[in-house]
Amino acid sequence: PYRIMDEPITEWRNSYSKHFSKSFQKCQSLNVYNVCTFLSESHKGWFSDIFNLNIKKEPQHALSAQQILFRQQGYCEDMSNWGVFMLRTLGIAAAVDFTPYWATSTGGHFWQVAFDENGKEIPFFMGDDTPSEFLMRREPSKVLRLTYSKQKNTIASIIDTSYIPYGFLRMRNYVDVTKKYWKTANISIRLPKSNNSQICFVSVFNGVHWRTVWWGKKHKGIYRFKDLTCGVVYLPIIYQNGKETPVDNPYIIKSDGTFKCLHADLKKKKNIIISQHSNYLLFRPQTKYTLYFWDTNRKWVYLGQKTSGTQIKPSDVLTFENCPSNALYLLLPEHSKGKERPFTIDDKRIINYW
Repeated sequence: PYRIMDEPITEWRNSYSKHFSKSFQKCQSLNVYNVCTFLSESHKGWFSDIFNLNIKKEPQHALSAQQILFRQQGYCEDMSNWGVFMLRTLGIAAAVDFTPYWATSTGGHFWQVAFDENGKEIPFFMGDDTPSEFLMRREPSKVLRLTYSKQKNTIASIIDTSYIPYGFLRMRNYVDVTKKYWKTANISIRLPKSNNSQICFVSVFNGVHWRTVWWGKKHKGIYRFKDLTCGVVYLPIIYQNGKETPVDNPYIIKSDGTFKCLHADLKKKKNIIISQHSNYLLFRPQTKYTLYFWDTNRKWVYLGQKTSGTQIKPSDVLTFENCPSNALYLLLPEHSKGKERPFTIDDKRIINYW
């Protein structure tokens, strides 16, 4: 294929052959796996990922192949395209896989997948992670593979895009490959009777907002969702009149594939003790922390506010009284940077971040 995303169309194969000729010559006797390893290792630092440094101002989604050669910097989708252009120049089948949003972190990610002599998939991130180093370290909301041809099973091929939330779900050129990367589960839920929509969407919490990532179709009053990621909280929403509206409480899909609804129990209350965690939460000195819970009225509701001490010790905790059971909680500090995660609490009062 001459194109990967919506990048400007340019002649690229001859340019890439010339620009990377010395590296490509060393690939002639290597199998596909070793080609991916060699190119990624030998070009570390050639392309700079500026995801955390700049806000994209250009109207197009991706840089052209020639812009990549000239700039040698861009977002991870540009970095992924760069790797695919290199592999396709060598005649190696390759594609871009991506998660639109992490389900237990902030942002999303793109990377390459090459196909070896037997059609086996080789995921890696050119100039960063070689095939042996590539590892998905956190739960993706979904993993999709960009395709050149339109796919008949995409939601945009089934209904008009005006009934689909703005974003990647309006595309037709992708296939769902989530279960190739993470354990998944199929779930079925029944929404309140007042809902008559034939399509229900689900969102994950990312960047202190709910981000729509997938959909389910109604069948005999039940919505069925295929291959949702285990270890993730999903919120059902309906898209009508250009608005995304929550229509139920969040659902947790546990690591074993079972799931439950987080219906806050206001009659059964308890105190919550929040301690620090090196990977998730470190208190800031003299900072106000506000605790919320997701209410059955489908919104975040204020529970209380605490202020941390002047000097933080590892043993410091924040205690909130009279909190509902079986709820999804969110702790936000003042001057939040939008990276906070919602959490649940099991019977042993251990915080589980989602």
